[in-house]
Amino acid sequence: MTSIMSDGKTKTIRFFVMLALAAFMAGVLAMAVATMSVSAAAEETAQEEETEQEEVAADMLRGAQNGDEAEAAEATGDAKSDEAEPSANRQASEAEPEETRPAEETTQVAAVQDPPPVDERQPTAILFESVGERRCIGGVLCESYCIEDDNKCEIETNLNIRLDSPQKITMIQLNAHDNIGATRRSRLHIKVDGKPAAATLVYRAGSSLAIPLDVTGQLITIESMHQHNGFELGGEEAIVWDVFVLGDKTGG
Repeated sequence: MTSIMSDGKTKTIRFFVMLALAAFMAGVLAMAVATMSVSAAAEETAQEEETEQEEVAADMLRGAQNGDEAEAAEATGDAKSDEAEPSANRQASEAEPEETRPAEETTQVAAVQDPPPVDERQPTAILFESVGERRCIGGVLCESYCIEDDNKCEIETNLNIRLDSPQKITMIQLNAHDNIGATRRSRLHIKVDGKPAAATLVYRAGSSLAIPLDVTGQLITIESMHQHNGFELGGEEAIVWDVFVLGDKTGG
């Protein structure tokens, strides 16, 4: 009885041992297959890299050959152009005498042309001057102002200047102030032959005024008006002295 049980245990142990050996062999076989697959993939990758390197090297070689051919062609073209330039220069030099002859003739014709007419007008000159005479124009307060010893002046409604003949007037220069009475907002108006030509403010403390003009005329009228908030009215006095009229003498 005991021997039968021993035989059964022995068989069972053998079975498990054989099963373990079979499993071990299967694992070893699987590992070998996996190793072979990895090796094959690595070989394929290496072959692909070698193929790519060979293609790149071939492309570089072809590019270098093409560059050498392009340089050779360019050098040939330069040489041809160098050869063509002397002949072109020779042709240009041969054609120069025919082209320069008309230019020389044109220069000679231009040299005998009449010179442009000379402007007979003289440079800017003094057409009128009044130095030292003080005039009060523009308002009723002039009479009471000018009788004082320190304020001696001539009283005139307007300052009128008549030239000997119509002249080109370019500027009027004068000194003026409006320190007369309670209001001091004088503005001078300049007319030439009765037409408005320019206007300028007069300051209380006095100032030298230069009034540019560009008009031809003979009678110059200088009026003084009161400027109040932008509206110009009569009745504002101004003292005027040292008057100069500048322009071009036309000799008319």
